[in-house]
Amino acid sequence: MQADQQYRILVIDDNPAIHDDVRRVLMDSEIQVSDTEAELFGEIQRPHIAGPQLEIDSAYNGIDGYKMVIDAYEQGNPYAVAFVDVRMPPGWDGIKTIKEFWDKDPDIQVVICSAYSDYSWTDIMRVLGLSDRLLILKKPFEFSEVKQLVSTLTRKWSISRELTSNLNTLESQIAIRTQELQKTLAIATATLESSQEGLLVLDNQGNILNYNQRFIRMWRIPGKIIKRMSQNSLNEYLTETAKVYFLEKNFPASKVGQSIEISWDDGRTFVVSFFSYLIDDIPQGILVSTKDETQRKLFEKELTYEATHDYLTGLPNRFLLVDRLKQALTIAQRNSRGVGVIYFDLDRFKYINDTLGHAVGDGLLQGVAAHVRSIIRESDTLCRLGGDEFVAVINDVDDEADLTNFVQRLQQSLEDVFIVDNYDIRVGCSIGVSCYPQHGTNPDILLSNADSALYHAKENGRGSFFIYSEGMSDKNTTHVEIERQLKFALEKEELRLLYQPIIDAETEAIVGVETLIRWDNSVLGSVAPADFIPIAEKSGTIVAIGKWIITSVQKELLRWKAHNLDLYAAINISGIQLKSPDFLKLFCEFAENKLFDLSSIEVELTESILLEQSQSILDTLNALRTMGIRISLDDFGTGYSSLTYLRRFPVDKIKIERAFITNIHNERDSEAIVSAIIAMAHKLGLETVAEGVEYRETVSILKEMSCNYLQGYLFSKPVTSDEIIERYAPTALLTPLAQKELGNSGRASLTL
Repeated sequence: MQADQQYRILVIDDNPAIHDDVRRVLMDSEIQVSDTEAELFGEIQRPHIAGPQLEIDSAYNGIDGYKMVIDAYEQGNPYAVAFVDVRMPPGWDGIKTIKEFWDKDPDIQVVICSAYSDYSWTDIMRVLGLSDRLLILKKPFEFSEVKQLVSTLTRKWSISRELTSNLNTLESQIAIRTQELQKTLAIATATLESSQEGLLVLDNQGNILNYNQRFIRMWRIPGKIIKRMSQNSLNEYLTETAKVYFLEKNFPASKVGQSIEISWDDGRTFVVSFFSYLIDDIPQGILVSTKDETQRKLFEKELTYEATHDYLTGLPNRFLLVDRLKQALTIAQRNSRGVGVIYFDLDRFKYINDTLGHAVGDGLLQGVAAHVRSIIRESDTLCRLGGDEFVAVINDVDDEADLTNFVQRLQQSLEDVFIVDNYDIRVGCSIGVSCYPQHGTNPDILLSNADSALYHAKENGRGSFFIYSEGMSDKNTTHVEIERQLKFALEKEELRLLYQPIIDAETEAIVGVETLIRWDNSVLGSVAPADFIPIAEKSGTIVAIGKWIITSVQKELLRWKAHNLDLYAAINISGIQLKSPDFLKLFCEFAENKLFDLSSIEVELTESILLEQSQSILDTLNALRTMGIRISLDDFGTGYSSLTYLRRFPVDKIKIERAFITNIHNERDSEAIVSAIIAMAHKLGLETVAEGVEYRETVSILKEMSCNYLQGYLFSKPVTSDEIIERYAPTALLTPLAQKELGNSGRASLTL
């Protein structure tokens, strides 16, 4: 700040004594402190402090102050700082005055100086908005504060004006330069040979201005055609060879902003888009962009296949099964015929899988699928639901005797020897059967009843089969009733979410939550997740439930963010969801709409999901990671734990099984296992979460092991979203008055 620069200060107050006192303070006059000044600044000694050169003016009401600000601004000699009293009866009050003169001169710095306030901080912000041009000082205040305040604000005002002037100059220079480059860049950008698209540039008269070699190669256009530089000759060629007519005479007006898809007989797919290029907002011609979408179309076809077929056997999965069964029922109803649903699984498969290995187990499943497919008709459908469970849909059935004959042939065929990796393997199967229309008229009921019959067959011993009857439901009533009630759980709003805090091990501050679902049914009462989640997965309703969970969590994350809670939410995801074609779409919509930061979502998977080694699951997980979503492996240390998963799949974090954590302070074996898991994870660049922390001793042990995060009843049981806000939102730590003054701009830290 230049020493000789002078700044204009305006004091707006209805009390003349205040003007004199402020003037004495700012001009360093050595006059006795008045009563008013004592009230304003307190009983203090005022040192001599050098400050900026000031010109101080006075206004005794809001309207006069407003006029002085406007006159000064229009004369090119504006005020730098205004001290404004809030209460100035009977005319404009201070807030009204500030609002009015800011509309004209938005750069003036304002200090609200008053011992009383008819406005709360929230009220002021509602009228004036949150601004860095506004400060509020309560009387009395320090003499040095006022001096420093004026020095700082005048300097800020000066810098702001200088910056504005520089920006205006720069914008003017850029505008001139931009105008010079626009015409050149409009064509040059469209014809870049490095573009991955075929580009053709036409003027408004249809003359070819430019093109790139990719356009020539994609459309296989002879040189003699393109050299004519004529839209008509090009269009004649494309019409004859590509059977496409998109360069009609009036296409600039009719096609701009549109895209058309063109499919070739050889399987290629092009998407042609039309853009108008402008100079000074005046259309100069058309840019025709051709994008080869052949690989994308093939990829989409592959994704659709993977989403509807089992990766291991190539058989239809549950999604496609339901569709095929619906079609079969429609045809059967039209022709007054029956449909059989054969639900079977392999006897002793788990034993074979565990003793001979997963590779042999996979080979056996492939062999069984091929064998059964060979004994059913092309019009029938064989599906693998997962594991060793299969379903066959038999069309055009006369009666139950037809199905009995088929089932007997199926059982006999599966008693043959299967040779897998030089092992001679014999397996049988247990079978449950339901028939349309006797046992149901829609896919869900028929599958459920066949499942009940299978359950009954397995209870009866290996190699059994049963056709569904009403009496079978007695042993499976709860299972069936859960499935039936679960269909309406979302519609009846019976599902709710709880959130268990996840704690930073070092600071013991909350950093995230695990999302947990609860179901309170009017018929069944409170149903545990362990009871209804497997049924939801088997029935496919887990897809709709999962979408509801993800959408609900997204809303809560935004709500917590509004309360200054920056948390991530971990969501348990089923393998069925990962295979659903709509699963990624939901997150893509979040990303496109920029509703919130996707890095605040963490997807939790169980090891059983990764057992499938599905390429589609791997692709989905990689897509999630690309969006910023983190992936954690739940219950690590149990089941089928394998380092292969950590190497192949994009895992960010592992959650150590609670069985190892709960009594770690008393069990040396558990302590050794957990220590090894944490050390291994850190070597692989993974974070760790310890579940089931219930004792303070456990915390100390895990901290020594450098575990990253803790979760358990020691910190909190699962709670509602409202309780998360009440317990952990920063404003919960403030007094009511402080909350009111802090408003939405406050931040606070929370340590548990």
